[in-house]
Amino acid sequence: MDDTLKILLVDSEAGLHEAVSAALQRGGLRFTLQRVATPQALPDLLRAGPVDCLLCCMRPAGAFPADALPAGLRLLEEWLALPELPAVIMLCEPDDEQEGAGSGKGAYALRSLWLGAADYVLSDNLALLPRRVRSAVLHQRALAEARLHDAEYALALQILRGSSDAICVTDAEAQIVLVNDVFSQLTGYSYDAVRGRNPRMFQSGEHDAGFYAEMWRAIEEEGCWQGEVTNRKQDGETYREWLRISSVRNDAGEITHYVGQFGYVAAQRQLVERIHHLSQFDPLTGLPSRGLFLDRLEQALVTAKRSQRCVAVMLINLDRFRSINDALGQALGDQVLIDMAQRFSSQIRQGDTVARLSGNEFCFLLGELADPELALHLASRLQSLITRPVECAGHSVIVSASIGISVSPRDGLNSDELIKAADVALMRAKHEGGNCFSFHSHGMDEDARRRQLIEACLREALGKGEFELVYQPQNSLDSGNIIGCEALLRWYSPQLGMVSPGEFIPVAEDTGLIIPIGSWVLREACERNKAWLDLGLQPQRVAVNLSARQFRGDSLVEEVRNVLVDTGLAAEFLELEITESALIHDLDAAISTCRKLKALGVKLSLDDFGTGYSSLAYIARFPFDKLKIDQGFVRDITHNPANAAIATAAIAIAHGLNLAVLAEGVETEAQALFLRSRRCHAMQGYLFHRPLAADDYARLLASRERLHLGEVQAQGNQYLLIVDDEPSILSALTRLFRHESFRVLTAASCNEAFEQLARHPAHVILSDQRMAGMTGTEFFARVRQLYPDTVRIILSGYTELESVMDAINRGAVYKFLTKPWEDDPLREQIREAFRIAASKEPS
Repeated sequence: MDDTLKILLVDSEAGLHEAVSAALQRGGLRFTLQRVATPQALPDLLRAGPVDCLLCCMRPAGAFPADALPAGLRLLEEWLALPELPAVIMLCEPDDEQEGAGSGKGAYALRSLWLGAADYVLSDNLALLPRRVRSAVLHQRALAEARLHDAEYALALQILRGSSDAICVTDAEAQIVLVNDVFSQLTGYSYDAVRGRNPRMFQSGEHDAGFYAEMWRAIEEEGCWQGEVTNRKQDGETYREWLRISSVRNDAGEITHYVGQFGYVAAQRQLVERIHHLSQFDPLTGLPSRGLFLDRLEQALVTAKRSQRCVAVMLINLDRFRSINDALGQALGDQVLIDMAQRFSSQIRQGDTVARLSGNEFCFLLGELADPELALHLASRLQSLITRPVECAGHSVIVSASIGISVSPRDGLNSDELIKAADVALMRAKHEGGNCFSFHSHGMDEDARRRQLIEACLREALGKGEFELVYQPQNSLDSGNIIGCEALLRWYSPQLGMVSPGEFIPVAEDTGLIIPIGSWVLREACERNKAWLDLGLQPQRVAVNLSARQFRGDSLVEEVRNVLVDTGLAAEFLELEITESALIHDLDAAISTCRKLKALGVKLSLDDFGTGYSSLAYIARFPFDKLKIDQGFVRDITHNPANAAIATAAIAIAHGLNLAVLAEGVETEAQALFLRSRRCHAMQGYLFHRPLAADDYARLLASRERLHLGEVQAQGNQYLLIVDDEPSILSALTRLFRHESFRVLTAASCNEAFEQLARHPAHVILSDQRMAGMTGTEFFARVRQLYPDTVRIILSGYTELESVMDAINRGAVYKFLTKPWEDDPLREQIREAFRIAASKEPS
């Protein structure tokens, strides 16, 4: 709330004025606060200018009459007659929540709400006042806006009735239900003469059947038609008019009325256009709303059936969006929705539709699909697009989304069936933890039954000793040494077999079973680490994940203290991993809990960094020791510029805040070298070891095995990287440059080239244009973002001039050369490229 609020305080006591003012200032509100010392002064103050909030003491000091009822309630009864009463918040004493209850009308505090107060705040808890004021003012403004919309509708109807244009309204069966006076003056027909009749009675006979068929086709398919028409008056005289006919639909997308209007003037045209636009489009994002989306979906299904192609419906729900609204306010949440709408609009093909169906739910319509796999590719692109940070109001907000996809005719033949199928798929994606997409399948009933079975078995698993902890080592990227491990939960059920954590953890979270399971994990991990220390093995820290429910529990700090005492493990050898989603529910409480845990001496790490709401402002307030970069950003870090940029930014944030930084899910040496080159401290992943059982992990510690990474090549060497999926071309080019001063690297695919670039500081890259999976220009567009100082040259036998010239103009490609080549000119072109590369290096 950026504007300055005008607040009146009904009380003459200076001390209360100072206390209220201080509480509002601490809450970050901008405001003016004026005392009202007499009941007679209030109406004049309200008339003097708009007032946002009225704070009234239950027993105000000053010239206020008192009787059996507290003066504050008496004033509230009188204010009900005021025409423009702002939001009222009562300032009560603690006793007011009980006093007055014996009257049969409720305690005084509660009675104030019945009389119209927006809220009340107790005098001994004024810290709640800023939040209550914000909420009350926003609610009052929303009511005012709703009243304004009602007034606008009534005004629009009045304008239509009194318009200088002729207007005729019919029902869905084309029976006339309303005409205005101008219509009667122009046609000669009174309302009684045309009521219930079809407008074809006005036809002059000058237009053929094809003219009217085209008119109704446009009305049914596009929602309106306009053009010149010759009609006949009651006296038989013909006249020409510029006529516009629009269809009106309800929320279900059904036509309820048709509106014919002719003799437009600019003001009326704008009004009708505005009404039509609001009925079809979302006012916040400008995207089509549900009614228009359903209409286009039905049209797409008809077209697809005729052409024997598919239609895909893709429901997108932003994960944990409510927490962004709660933490940062609705204005910033609206900005996130607008930004997402713009991103989605950039991804649709001509003829496709993206709509906003409700609060944080969007929907794509993909028509004329030759292959349902195209929907998968779009979903993959959208997930990458959605996770790009939204920068607004000094905050960097990172959101993820769950996506459900249905495809006709496999999942449904009409719009209702397809949307229901997509919704089922969406729920499945959310149950898998969000930030993923899922196609609908007819095996969903089996999935539901399996979930029920998992819950039943899970309730007995702890008592039967079916859980086991495995330990995945964490390595320094500098020395390769093991510096710690993460305890990971595994479950083998005699009835279900090995159950994936991604399958049973959400069930445990939903049912609350995660609390006893989490307590067992914490104690077991601490006991095991103490046993390793007692054996004289290398001292190291064991990391334990805390679920959101565990973290928010009242007894967490005491539980951790007791486990450390019972097991004898020193606090410095325990690390607690906390996800972002566990923190933002209540920031102040989360900060307090983290500080209490730190006071015990344990280490704290922020897990899955980048997958939720990430803000430097809030991270800096927590006493973290480490950031863990989510494996989703590491998986394709060597060839995805967006994820590489996010990971690099996360590492920079960690360094700026003096935090250690660890990357999860590192599986290749190229990923590890890339992260090390960005100054990431540590890694965890299959590159070194899969998670190990406790005894196997103890043997690993005893062996002192470490991670061995290849060295990044010295900067003094010059490298040419040749990328081509034809072995004969790679061989010929390698022979061509074998006597040059630079070294030659080769790659048979773009993915292999990214691996090479992570290991070697290539200066010049020579790439084919047409390759499987990715073209040369697409490859260079990514290379330009990841390695901007390279000189990039296309060598191709195909002259795709438009895409290549576009890449050259954007700076992704330095030069375009053709196959077959001449040896000497090509050698000279590469030498010149190395001279350009050398000129870019800092002196």
